[in-house]
Amino acid sequence: MRYLKLFSILIILSVLIVSCKQEEKFDEKAYSAEFNGYSTEYLAGLKGILIKNMKEGGPLKAVKVCSDTAQALTNLYSDVMGITVKRVSYQNRNVNDTPDEFEKEAINKFAELHSQNKLTAETEILKKVKMNEKEVVRFAKPIFIEAPCLNCHGDANIISPAVAELIKEKYPNDKATGYKIGDLRGVISISKVLE
Repeated sequence: MRYLKLFSILIILSVLIVSCKQEEKFDEKAYSAEFNGYSTEYLAGLKGILIKNMKEGGPLKAVKVCSDTAQALTNLYSDVMGITVKRVSYQNRNVNDTPDEFEKEAINKFAELHSQNKLTAETEILKKVKMNEKEVVRFAKPIFIEAPCLNCHGDANIISPAVAELIKEKYPNDKATGYKIGDLRGVISISKVLE
């Protein structure tokens, strides 16, 4: 009987220790800082490449970079950093940029906040979830339309015929036009599997 009580106490202590260790792994403030760093670095790098190509060859070259280079750069950044980075939207240009359930939730929340004029560049969603039997930290931040974006994502009267033709050729199912400055373009989504 005594051994049974001792054994029961040890089991309860083991469960509590494991639970505490798992909770220690998820430091929301630390993950927020880490993921904000990733998103800032990634978006700045991508924006820098697009602006450089816009200066060198205008919007036409920027579209070519987006279609040929942006996905490769995204994959490389993800591999180097040990994370998964995506840019997703309901109005996606590339079918690879279709949101999953977490990303849909983020887009919906951000759209609601945007309609209330409460969405800022600092707004974020950070969650720990279970995916494929693994603990994963998921993060999303809004992406807004800026003036240079309109060359490829604006109204038909802003996008040049050559750019419109190239977009149609590269992305026959494109849904990513008709935006105005300040519109919510979508989200940057980052995932990291916890060890």
